[in-house]
Formats: sequence, C-alpha cells, structure tokens
Amino acid sequence: MLRFWRRSWWSLDRVVDITFAVALAVLTVVNIVFPEPSMAYDYPPPNPLQLTLAVIASLVFALRRVAPATTYFVMLVITGGITAAGWSAGMLPYGLFFAIYSLAAYAPVRLAIAGLVANYMHDVLLFALGVPYFEDAYVLLKVAWFTGGFSAGLLTREVRRARDRNQVRALEAERTKATATAEARVQERLRIARDMHDVVAHTLSIVSVQAGLARRLVPTRPDDAVEAIERVEQSAREATNDLRRLLGVLREDQADELSPAPGIRELESLAEDHGAHVTLSVSGDPDSLADSLKLTIFRIVQESLTNARKHAPGAPVRVSVSEEDGGATIAVANAASTVAERGAGTSWGLTGLRERVELYGGELHAARTDSGGLEVRLRL
Repeated sequence: MLRFWRRSWWSLDRVVDITFAVALAVLTVVNIVFPEPSMAYDYPPPNPLQLTLAVIASLVFALRRVAPATTYFVMLVITGGITAAGWSAGMLPYGLFFAIYSLAAYAPVRLAIAGLVANYMHDVLLFALGVPYFEDAYVLLKVAWFTGGFSAGLLTREVRRARDRNQVRALEAERTKATATAEARVQERLRIARDMHDVVAHTLSIVSVQAGLARRLVPTRPDDAVEAIERVEQSAREATNDLRRLLGVLREDQADELSPAPGIRELESLAEDHGAHVTLSVSGDPDSLADSLKLTIFRIVQESLTNARKHAPGAPVRVSVSEEDGGATIAVANAASTVAERGAGTSWGLTGLRERVELYGGELHAARTDSGGLEVRLRL
C-alpha cells in the first residue's frame, strides 16, 4: 500500500492534479478578493471562513483520481454552502464540473449516479433559496452542464475499460504463445529422445550381432570376419552422424554442419544392415512426401526392425512402404513364434511409434499374426 501511494503521488497524473488544484485555489481566492466589475451580482466582501473553505475545496481536487467520491462530495458541500450563504464561490463551480467528471470516470457506477443525483438536489435547493445564478431558468443550463461532465466521465470510463481489456487479451495471448512455445520445445525434446533411442537401439543391435559374428569367424574365415567388423564400423559411423544431427538441433551454430536426415532412400541400406532375412518393398512415389514424413517413416521402420531383432532374432521380416494420395502406409511383420508378450504393443519402442503416428494424425495397429509373430501396420 505504501509503495502504491508513493508511486501515485509521484506519477505524471498526480503532478497534473496537484498543479490543477493549486491553480484552482489561487484563481478562486483572486476571483473572490478581486471580483470582476462585469459580474451581475454584488457579493459581500470576502471573509476568512469563506476563503478558507474555498482553498480547502480547491486543494482537495488533488485527490480526484485516488478518492474521486471524497473529492466530489467535499467540493459539492463546500461550494453549495458558500453559494447558499450568498458569498462568491469564485472558480469553484468550474472545479466542481471536473470533479463530477472524475467521479463518473473513476468511482463505482452506483456511487457516481448518487453523486449526480446529489448535484441535482443541490441545484434544486439553491433554486428554492433564490441564490444568485439559481433564481431563474439559468439553473437548467447548470444542470445540463454538469450532466454533460458526468456523461463525459462515463465515456472515459468505458474507453479505459476497453483499453484494459485489450491489454489483458494481449497479455493472455503472450502467455498462450509462451506456453505453446514451451510445450513445443518439450515435444521436440521428446522427439529427439525417441530418435536417439531409435539410433542407439538400432546401432547397438547391429553392432552386437556383427561383432558376435566376427568373433566366431576369426578362427576359420578371417576375410568374412573383416567384412563383419567393417559393417560394425559403418554402423557406428552412421549412428555417430545421426546423434550429431539430433544433438545439433539444440545448437544453432552447428546448423550448417548437419548432414541430411535419412529418408526413404536409406531404407534399403537399413534393411541390409539387419541381414538377408529382411525383405523390403516400396511402392508409389514416396519421394514426393514431406521430408519430415520421410524421416518419420525411416525411424518407424528402424524401430520396428530393432524390435523384431530383439524379440525374434533371425526370423524372416517383411517390410512394405507404400505412398498413396500424399500419405504413407507402413507394414512390418515377422513370422516368428518367439515374440515376447511385451512386444505386442507395450514396449518402449511401440510406444514411441504410437507417439510418432499421433503427431501426423495417423493410425497404428500392432497385433499377433496367425503364425505367432508380430505385425505392425501404420497409416500416416
């Protein structure tokens, strides 16, 4: 509360209000002490009470924004009292006009209406007393004048409220945008985590098989062992490039060093890495698909082959990718009878596949085949 008052007192609006209040006090005193010769009424000489009340009513105007009701009613009572006593009110009626404007602009609506009604009763009372400037139809002009000030205050209130609503909507839009951006970042990091899982799981499964094969071939078939070791080296190098690309998206300064993301063309080498028991067929025009969709297809096939190797090593695997009407259908099936129960849809790999498919609004079906194997079919 102390900070609020300190800030409001030193604001530009506060300085303007204080300046106006002081000017109103000075002009009112000068007008009372030195009346204009052209005035229609001869007021009695000023007295100390009159001047004191006039100064108080003027200076209270400095509170018109933080205490509009207090400002208005104090000015109304003092101005009405001075006028009813037959004394000159000086410039107070002009200050009262701005006070009723401030009442309508800053005070609660019911209180503002009560202030307007009090103003009407004030004018009627002075009219009944026959005080100067209230004894004839001139009072109607004063009623219209103060009603206009009140209406202007209401208009200002609505303009301010509309501005505040726009500011709130703008802040809400910024918060929504910030939340969406944060959510997008989280989703992107989840995608990167899934891709890293695919790369590591795929590569380690190949490295494990090829390294084991090389170990067995070294004593009897060293040339074949060297070929298996070269395959391990190639797989490790490809995995390194994939990981560098995935981690590179987190560093903009490495964007120019990133190699192209894998897609449909890399499916053939992917199938070869998993061995001769993998059969791949591609139909339609998959090269016409978006790059992000081609990368997703590659990761889906990669994850599916890794799962097949993990749960049914050595079993024949059929992979088909077909493009139709800008979409893609992927089917991966094996005929093994040793598929683990968790391979039918609850493993981390298939969970990742479902999230990838949901990203494109597609469908995924994973079920046992009649031969006891596992078939994964997706539509993107």
